[in-house]
Amino acid sequence: MTPHNPTPGDRPEATWAAARTRRPVARPVARPAARPVARLAALLAVTLLALLGTACGSTDDPEAASASSAAGTDTTEAATDTTDAAAPATTEAPPSPTTTAPSWPLTAPAPKLPATVQDASGATVTVASIDRIASLQGDITEILWTLGLEDNIAVVDTTSVYPASILAEKPNAGFIRQLSAESILAQQPTVVLVHPGAGPPEALQAVRDAGVPVVVIADLNTPQLSDAAVKIRAVGAAVGLDAHAGELADFVEADIEAAAAEAGEAAGDDRPVGAYIVPRGQQVFLTGMDNPSNAIIAAAGGTPAAELLGLATAAPLTPEALIGVQPAFLVSTHTGVEQAGGEAAFLAMAGIAETPAAQQGRLLVFDDTFIQQLGPRTGQAIREVAAELHGS
Repeated sequence: MTPHNPTPGDRPEATWAAARTRRPVARPVARPAARPVARLAALLAVTLLALLGTACGSTDDPEAASASSAAGTDTTEAATDTTDAAAPATTEAPPSPTTTAPSWPLTAPAPKLPATVQDASGATVTVASIDRIASLQGDITEILWTLGLEDNIAVVDTTSVYPASILAEKPNAGFIRQLSAESILAQQPTVVLVHPGAGPPEALQAVRDAGVPVVVIADLNTPQLSDAAVKIRAVGAAVGLDAHAGELADFVEADIEAAAAEAGEAAGDDRPVGAYIVPRGQQVFLTGMDNPSNAIIAAAGGTPAAELLGLATAAPLTPEALIGVQPAFLVSTHTGVEQAGGEAAFLAMAGIAETPAAQQGRLLVFDDTFIQQLGPRTGQAIREVAAELHGS
């Protein structure tokens, strides 16, 4: 079963964002206990005063009427206050917090430039302009787009698959590890944002030598899902949008926590085994517990196959090992499934075909940045996997 992964080309992003509104878990609100004795005492006091006023004289005198009215009010309040003091104290719980998903992409404010940062390589880099950004990693591109900087992106790489419009419309510098200085500089970038694995190093050094600042953003695709927020802040700092990116990071961090809580409640004790598989030709790799995909599976209420097999990092998988853990569902990317020759070929691969997941057609396919790179949609990834697992 392949879940639909919405993109801006499918429906308006504002609609998509509204569909991903955080759903807080309902909490009972303590209400003050009913106090019938207090209300009855107050009513009797008012009635008695009215009778006394009628019996003792006319209320034509305005001052007397005012005094009588004041006395009645004071007595009523006194009766109520006395009863309140005797009643057990109750505390009304604060309302459950709600967080509404912003409409993405956001509208970027004017950046505060020049911006000077210490990047992941340890270099101090000053960025004077973000008019033409070379965004050479998929998760960096997604963050820039979400912040509202699509028009500032001058060139991307082949991993920049979300949103699909960017890969289709922007000039492409090629694969992140096979870059050329010429292809980057041809787009006249004012700043280059890359991950530590980008290269070759000589190409990036040639870009620096041409006077273009290169900012290395820490990879931060880790099992610690809150690193999505750390990465967003790092990208924001590099483009002079610290406060703007900080607000997005705060939302994303809260959304991840909420999504995990919702999934945990829906899962209960049901924790089906899930295997995140990356085919490479006829060889099947299972991602290790260092990959965020397995952290997303766990947060969604599943049990990663890598955990059962004790895999810390990705490793070739024997058919016997995968059959042994009996995964109830499989996860992969569009790239992985295409390399296997399509979904049917993927599910027919040795070791996969014999699993309950393959026999029931339970294959979840996502774009690469959605499931194996942390970013603005990580909370959504948890919810989509959880919905397939638990019907939530």
